[in-house]
Amino acid sequence: MAESQCVDMVAPRAFMTVDAHQHFWTLSNPFTVWPTQDLASIHRDYGPDDLAPELARTGVDGTILIQAAPSVEESLYLLDIANRCDFVLGVVGWVDLTADDSIAQLDRLAASPWFKGVRPMLQDIDEPDWILCDRFAPLFDALLARGLRFDALIRPRQLPVIAELARRYPALPIIVDHGGKPSIADGEFTTWAEGIRVLARMPLVSCKLSGLWSEAGSDISEPRIRPYVRHLFHCFGAKRLIWGSDWPVVQLAGSYQAWFSQCQAMLADLGPEDQAAVFGGNAMRFYGAADHAPANVGSLLLLHPKDNVLICTYGAKAGELVEIDGTGCPLMQDIGLGHKVARIALAAGDKVYRYGVPIGTMTAPAQPGEHVHNHNLVSDYLPAHGRGAARAEEKRS
Repeated sequence: MAESQCVDMVAPRAFMTVDAHQHFWTLSNPFTVWPTQDLASIHRDYGPDDLAPELARTGVDGTILIQAAPSVEESLYLLDIANRCDFVLGVVGWVDLTADDSIAQLDRLAASPWFKGVRPMLQDIDEPDWILCDRFAPLFDALLARGLRFDALIRPRQLPVIAELARRYPALPIIVDHGGKPSIADGEFTTWAEGIRVLARMPLVSCKLSGLWSEAGSDISEPRIRPYVRHLFHCFGAKRLIWGSDWPVVQLAGSYQAWFSQCQAMLADLGPEDQAAVFGGNAMRFYGAADHAPANVGSLLLLHPKDNVLICTYGAKAGELVEIDGTGCPLMQDIGLGHKVARIALAAGDKVYRYGVPIGTMTAPAQPGEHVHNHNLVSDYLPAHGRGAARAEEKRS
C-alpha cells in the first residue's frame, strides 16, 4: 500500500495528536551506548526519515524527542535534529547531576528553545533514593528558575522516591515515564498500583502512557495491558495522563500503529475532550510545546509568509470569528489545537505550504477558515520538509 493511501485511511480528528516519547540515535556516534547488539531488531540508526512514515500512517502531528544516552553531547545532537525537523516539538535531554558544572551544562542546553527538561535515567541507579541527595538541590532550583521539567525514568521501587521529590519541589512539573515500568510479565500489580496511587496525589506529577509493551513479555494483548492502563487513568485522570510511543523501542514488541490503536481502544469510552487531552493536549501543555511559537495572527499562527495555511493556537469552535490577513472570518468547523486552517481559498490539487515548504496536496477544495487535515489533504512528506528546508528556500529566493 502506498504511503499516501495509508494517510487517507486515518480518520480525521479535531485535535492535535502528539507522541510524547520517542528516540533517535546513530550508532556511530561515540556517545551511543544503547541499543546493544543483542537487540538486533533495533540495533541500527533511527532518524526523522524513519519515523515520518509512522506518524503519517497513524495521524500523529508532532513528537517530544527524548534522550537515550547519559551524555550532554547526545542532547546537543538531538537539539540540532529538532532545529531541522518539522515535527519535533521539544527535546528532553541529560545533564550530569554529579558534576561541578551541572548548572552550566543545563544552561548550555537551555540556550535552545527546543530544550524542555532533563531525564537522569534513574532506573539504572542502584540506590533508590539517590535523586534526593541534598547536593542536587541547586540543580532543581535551576530547573524551576528556567521553567524546565523533570522526566522520571524509574522502576516501581522508586515511585515513593519521586513522591518525596514532588513534595520537596511542589512547583516542579514531573512526569513518570512508561507508567513507572510495572513488571507486567511477572504479574506485578498491587505494589506498583499503590505506589502510583500515592504519587498521583501530587498535583504537578503527570504520567506517560508508554513503554508498557516492553514490560509485558510475550503477551501484549489488550486484556493483559488494560488493567494497568485503566489504573493509570483512574489515578492521573484525563488531564495528567499523556500518550507516547517509546519508538523505536516499541518495535521490540510490536508496531507503532498497533500500540497507538490499542491505547485508543482501551480509552475509547472517554469523551472527545478527554481523548484530545491524553493523545495530544496534555503533552503540548506539559512540555510547553508552543513556548517558541512565531508571530501570532489573532488566535491563528502564521509560521512563514509563504504559507497558505494558519495554525490554530487553541481548540476553537465552528462559527468563531478569527482574523485572517486582517479580515474577520468565521471558522467553518471545530479546529483542534495545532491544526491547520486555510488562509486563502484552496482548490483540489493545490500544494499546501507550512514553514514555507510544500507538505501536501489538497484532495478537495477549502475556503478561508476551513479545516485542512487528512480528510482533504494528502501528505507529500519528503525528508527535506522541515525548518532547515524553509531556511534554504529563503536563501534561494
